Amino acid sequence: MRVTAAERDAMTRVLRTCPNEPVPAAQGFTLGGGREEVVVAPKPAPPKPAATAPAPFVGAPKLDTRYPTCKAAKKAGLGPYRSGVDPEYPWYRDADHDGVVCE
Repeated sequence: MRVTAAERDAMTRVLRTCPNEPVPAAQGFTLGGGREEVVVAPKPAPPKPAATAPAPFVGAPKLDTRYPTCKAAKKAGLGPYRSGVDPEYPWYRDADHDGVVCE
């Protein structure tokens, strides 16, 4: 509940005429037969960082000089490589065009 400064001053003057009644604290209290509640708004959640797309790979070499074939790369425990994610992807041929090589 919000009141103006003038309303607050008027309420204070009226309440002072009732010596046996304490001034209500900032919490819920009965007023006119209903219940008045103090509602505290929750703090807003911090904004989530914007998702960023992976940067395109520019100037990738034509071949991986370490492993000339997917078979050799897989034998070394590497792969699979995904288009737009792994810099090794353009080094190999994606025969089924699914965006993954050395599967």
